[in-house]
Amino acid sequence: MPKKRKTPEQKLLRTLRIKNRFKGRLHGDGMLAAFLYLYRIDCDTNRWNDVFIDQPALAAEYESFRAQQAEVEETQTRQRVKLRKQAEALVKAKKQEELNEITLALKTARRFGTAVVYLAPLPTDLRDKLGSREEKKSVAAMRKASINSIKARELLGCSITELNRWTEQGLTPILYTLASNYDIQRRYWAAETMAFAKDNMASWRAEHEALKAENRRVRSAQNRTTKQAASDLAQQITDEIRHRSSRR
Repeated sequence: MPKKRKTPEQKLLRTLRIKNRFKGRLHGDGMLAAFLYLYRIDCDTNRWNDVFIDQPALAAEYESFRAQQAEVEETQTRQRVKLRKQAEALVKAKKQEELNEITLALKTARRFGTAVVYLAPLPTDLRDKLGSREEKKSVAAMRKASINSIKARELLGCSITELNRWTEQGLTPILYTLASNYDIQRRYWAAETMAFAKDNMASWRAEHEALKAENRRVRSAQNRTTKQAASDLAQQITDEIRHRSSRR
């Protein structure tokens, strides 16, 4: 929508407002504050000439100030452009360094036959850039067949605590992880791992329950020993106090 053109009366009123505000800042805050006010509202040449119509000396000073400010802004702009280019160069160098590290790690993975597992969690653009056609097909098939934590719990009928415990113990090793929001790593398992877990989870649970019972027995024995030691110490202190009292 085109901007409405102001009438001569509106322009005159705006000029008067600017002139009054300029005078107020000039008397209240000083010349620099008044000049900055005019410069920040981007007064055009005709308008600030009207402001200084009865003060030609002040008009010359403002013109000099305006030229200096323009030079300062140009210098700041050049500095910002320079800093932006430096930052872009640093980011580019960092990305290239990361790419070199990934490329080297991928070569190592290929020697050990684990390239597909290494490529699986990488972003799509990196997989397309670094992986061969056969590797990318294998990655797609592996990711399609892999099982996330929700499906794993449904398949095994276990809690997240049990799944975490088995993973920490190395019983259900993770195939690969994917980064998600809030720095949370989404875990994926191979179907063979879940099949193995389903066949052995009953014995794992039994072992865990037996370990819990043993821990409870040990803690109970420790508590009894601690209570007996405390009782013996209290009795010893009491006997010593009585002995001192009898000597007196």
